[in-house]
Amino acid sequence: MNGRGIRRVTFWNDWNGSTFVLSALPNREVIVEDCDIIYARAGWHHWTGGRVFNMRGQGARNCGQGVVFRNIRVSDPRPTLQHFLIAMQSLNPYFKGVGEVRRKPGHLSGVLFQNIDIAAPSVLGERDILWGDEGAEIKNVTFDNVTIGGEKISDASHFKHNEYVKGLVFK
Repeated sequence: MNGRGIRRVTFWNDWNGSTFVLSALPNREVIVEDCDIIYARAGWHHWTGGRVFNMRGQGARNCGQGVVFRNIRVSDPRPTLQHFLIAMQSLNPYFKGVGEVRRKPGHLSGVLFQNIDIAAPSVLGERDILWGDEGAEIKNVTFDNVTIGGEKISDASHFKHNEYVKGLVFK
């Protein structure tokens, strides 16, 4: 994300790729808003791609302060994988075939997810993940009116997470 943001884009994810790859987020105002994901599928199960919000254990430096994702709608009624795989390091079984992956030092902090409406959870029952690392924590991230399958995410128990995830805010 090298520009100031993204607005009014419709995405179709079929087989490969992720809608928003977070590995190179800046530490400045970037607004991604009013976007629709109408198809969110992947051609495989345990792999690093195929999500809406994905940090694949790549990148370096502190990032996220001032980054806003708002008014994002995922209308696919049968998404393959979980929508959030924000992982700062390899996490089995999701990095199968790519070996050990670890983000270089730098925390993800200050991202706002606001008014995110996701029609359905993973048809494979994959749980959303926030997975930090000692030198790459996930902290001070806000989930404001984020729903999946009509249920609002109200606390960290929604996510598979570890001790390197801190200071989450739910509104």
